[in-house]
Amino acid sequence: SASGVKPDWVRLGVDAARAGDYANAIDLFVTAISHDQRNAGLRYNLAIALERAGDIDDAAVSLSDALRIKPGMTEAAERLGRVLACYDIDEPGRIDPRGLMNALNTSPEVGEPVGRMLIRILRLGGPLRDVLEAGALEGFDQTAHDLVERRTAPLLRDKVFLRALACHTNMDVEVEQLLIALRDAIADLPAERFTDKGLVAFALALAAQNEINEHVHTGQSGDTAVRIDLNDVVAHGAKLSPQSTQAVLVALLHTPLEGLLRHATSQTITTLAAATLKPKSIAAYLKPRIARETVERDLASAIAAEADGALKDATSQRVAAQYEDRPYPRWTSFRRPPDGGLVRGLGRLFSPQALEFTSQPYDVLIAGCGTGRHALTSAIGYGANARVSAIDLSSRSLAYAQREAEQRGIRNVAFAQADLLDINAAPGPFDIIECVGVLHHLAHPLDGLDALLARLRPGGLIRIALYSAVSREDLSELRLEPDYPGDDCSDDAARTYRAALRDRVADHPGGELTVSHDFWTLSGFRDLVLHVSEQQFRLPQVRDALEARRLVFRGFNLHQQIIDEFMAANPGETFPGSLDAWWAYEQEHPRTFDAMYDFWAEVV
Repeated sequence: SASGVKPDWVRLGVDAARAGDYANAIDLFVTAISHDQRNAGLRYNLAIALERAGDIDDAAVSLSDALRIKPGMTEAAERLGRVLACYDIDEPGRIDPRGLMNALNTSPEVGEPVGRMLIRILRLGGPLRDVLEAGALEGFDQTAHDLVERRTAPLLRDKVFLRALACHTNMDVEVEQLLIALRDAIADLPAERFTDKGLVAFALALAAQNEINEHVHTGQSGDTAVRIDLNDVVAHGAKLSPQSTQAVLVALLHTPLEGLLRHATSQTITTLAAATLKPKSIAAYLKPRIARETVERDLASAIAAEADGALKDATSQRVAAQYEDRPYPRWTSFRRPPDGGLVRGLGRLFSPQALEFTSQPYDVLIAGCGTGRHALTSAIGYGANARVSAIDLSSRSLAYAQREAEQRGIRNVAFAQADLLDINAAPGPFDIIECVGVLHHLAHPLDGLDALLARLRPGGLIRIALYSAVSREDLSELRLEPDYPGDDCSDDAARTYRAALRDRVADHPGGELTVSHDFWTLSGFRDLVLHVSEQQFRLPQVRDALEARRLVFRGFNLHQQIIDEFMAANPGETFPGSLDAWWAYEQEHPRTFDAMYDFWAEVV
């Protein structure tokens, strides 16, 4: 500078960012980095400014660079996971995979978005791209055999590829075809190949992927569960022969662990979970999973016993049976909100007076909490004053939720099996009720809404999410097709039907379902396409239902860009806009509510 005093680029950049001058903040942080290339904190600050300025690709690059320079930056790992989950990245090849791997090592909770990005990067060049091209030309069955028959190919020993498979739900059609073929090729190998540690490591990564997607794949040998007696496998000691190693791996690749353990003796289960089991990699894979299955089984039994036949409605019983069989979703990533962050977010929709109750202890009901990710997010996001009650029809879903809560030390949430039509386990009154993606599974959804409102205190806040008939028009058409297997079909029939939809062209009903995360897991596919009870709504129906119950619409939970576009298209509307105006907007933009009509309302 002219005075000879070295500028404090960091302070100036922080000041500019706080003032909302993100363009200047970016320039200042870039200047600071040019003087201190190895400063990960500067790259993290730059990423925040870039994200707020809408430069998402550069923000992701800066975060991955920060993690490459300084592994263990929890804030950077969590922010990178959020950025990758919330935004489309146009140029994935610019993101450093070393930073992504460090993000996984720092915070396994970011596995879904980070794993998906790793696959995108691997597809751009190197062995995965080459293998997929070979599969398209030669057929994936032949390509898979070439990868495993005589030696384990470099792709299958690639640590990045293995890590990506084991931490996220694959959503790539060609990768799915390759994985199915590899699963079946492994079953055909001679037993002596299973002395190859690289092959065993890949098979375990593939087993982890199949666990995550709940064995959603069909294929030449996938329609019939591979049945082995685990008691026989370990009968001769804890050191597995090559034949026994293959038997265990092939079984894990085809059958949920729960099914494999169902007929195993306690001694067999202890042996499989022991550190003395050889190969050690199989022990490392099985031990935490067996512990988790055991805990969930015991929790589910206790929850069901306490409920003691609480489900009386016939439709509720059918829905409960679906989720008892397939708890949904079995999530692997968790984005922890800031403590109390949800209360601050509500300030955008509600007046300070409407939120005064949050300064004291208050009660929240999550009606239909499923496997608990929503409930745990609410327990943290509503802050220490919140006492959260979470109910669901399925004891197995609740067991999953309770185990996750205990693992994370989240203590201000209580779970109970109950029907929202008859909530004896959580009578209220409640200051906030959230019922997201639940009412439309009732035979009479508005009866469910009335049951919830009876437990909402006067002046309370309610969040509701309902299926849009506009967004789900294609799904409704599927139910009328002759090859629709019915909501009571077997898992094998569901897999076969899913495979047929996967290969449909985009302009036919069901042809665009591969963009949905739910399409890629078995419980998700059933929830999306084969649910036993589903109602749909149009916004005029929602408007009439709210008016009849003296509920005031306070706004949708939508991406800010959509809200901004709506307001720009409706200059005569004041925020949050009328439901009539939103209905007109949905006619012009029919994909707006693919994630449901998710909105807040207030009792007046």
